[in-house]
Amino acid sequence: MKHEAKELHRISARLAVIDQKCDLILSQLSALRAREGLDALIDRLHRQARAMRHDRRR
Repeated sequence: MKHEAKELHRISARLAVIDQKCDLILSQLSALRAREGLDALIDRLHRQARAMRHDRRR
């Protein structure tokens, strides 16, 4: 009985570590998505600026 309790505690501790790692990975993925969104916005603004400059030259 005591051995089973220790084993359950060990498994619970390992699952907690895995949960923490999953949370960290999800957080990093969210940060990457945010950066990609900013990159897309910057690219779109650059394209608009180039188009406006090109239109002004006509």
